[in-house]
Amino acid sequence: MEELLRRGQMLIQVDFRVLEIFTVAALYYLVMITAWGVVQRRLEAHFGRSVTPTAERKRANGAGAASGGSAPLDRREMEHDLR
Repeated sequence: MEELLRRGQMLIQVDFRVLEIFTVAALYYLVMITAWGVVQRRLEAHFGRSVTPTAERKRANGAGAASGGSAPLDRREMEHDLR
């Protein structure tokens, strides 16, 4: 499989349409990079989530017992506290 720009250069040698071929090649690159950007953002959002349990985050931020409120614990917080 040839690289897109090299194939464009080969077409230019045959058709002598420099601007049109490079414009189409640039649009192909733009579409590919935009699509990859969407995929990359979704991957980063998925794998960038914190794995720290909520209770530890509250304690680290000082929002635990110091806040005066007693919010119910979710399942992950209870499992973490049992360990």
